Amino acid sequence: MRCVTPRLAKWTTFICSITLMAVLFMFYSTTVPGSLSAKAEVDYAKDRSVSTKGRLDSADVELIQSARMAMAGESSKTVVPADVQQFASQKKITCIGKHSKSNQESIAILTPISNIENRLEHYFKMIYSLTYPHHLISVILGEDSSRDNTVRKTRELIQLYNCSFHKVALYQFQHSFYLSDKWSIVHAREHQLQRRSHLAKARNELVTRGLHNEDWALWIDSDVAQIPPDLIQKLLSAKKDIVVPSCLWRDSAGKEHIYDRNTWRETNESNKFLKMVDRNYLMMEGYAPSKRIYLPKLKSEGNVVKLDGVGGCVLLIRGIHHKRGLIFPPFVFDHHIETEGLAKMAKAMDINIYGMPFVEVFHS
Repeated sequence: MRCVTPRLAKWTTFICSITLMAVLFMFYSTTVPGSLSAKAEVDYAKDRSVSTKGRLDSADVELIQSARMAMAGESSKTVVPADVQQFASQKKITCIGKHSKSNQESIAILTPISNIENRLEHYFKMIYSLTYPHHLISVILGEDSSRDNTVRKTRELIQLYNCSFHKVALYQFQHSFYLSDKWSIVHAREHQLQRRSHLAKARNELVTRGLHNEDWALWIDSDVAQIPPDLIQKLLSAKKDIVVPSCLWRDSAGKEHIYDRNTWRETNESNKFLKMVDRNYLMMEGYAPSKRIYLPKLKSEGNVVKLDGVGGCVLLIRGIHHKRGLIFPPFVFDHHIETEGLAKMAKAMDINIYGMPFVEVFHS
């Protein structure tokens, strides 16, 4: 008599195989690098944080981000211990969850950057503070001509914030340009045609490479110091295709002043002057007494007022207009260039310009 039937032998072999596979899996998951649990990963990052005096490298950042993604529910099988959650939340950054299609409009925040290593953390915190749904926001940065660690710092911050928006991306351009580190030289009138032509080219390339199917382009300069959390909602409430807020700055005593002198309305005097000058004359504000009315001076007319010129401190443009050819002219267009040139071009395309004098942002 045989003790084991052929059928029983097959089942015995199958059970032994499954048992062996389970043992091998347990061994692999506890010994092979890269197979650590979420708690072990963050414990490792904690040690790295101490040993590097709080400065985490890209690998450490990825570990923290993985823990945050698990907490956001993107990996339902992962159980994240309380101490892991505390460490991953030190910078108070949370990931967005998965969202179904929304009737709300999508926003691409476009920001040219150069030599702003020391301002980048503030910039990202400021953008993160926006209360418009983050899954509808893409943050697109375009860098060129940096002489510091702007690129490295930006990449580190993108790893921290990428899961908090629809997308965060960095594009590097090849428009090499440098004047000086001194503000007085950079903003001297004789350098403005060259400087602002360079800025216009950078903005246009950022549109070409960074603006895809988003409904709106929201330009925010990298050196803006303060924006209201509901900035996007306020600008959208104007229901205009191009709209800007007032851009101010505060002195050491806390007194507020007009910063953006590129956002204005023409007057009879300014129109008369422009008719008298040569067709290639470049009109520049801020270098002589103005013949125009700046946006903050138009509060008596209401919440939304008509304008003729815009600056780039904060500027909202319906995306389709960029797609249809609205650019920042890197050349003199109707006596203006860059953002003001865009305003003049928009007028030529029958697109009206508006401002919201009671919505205020502050430049550094």
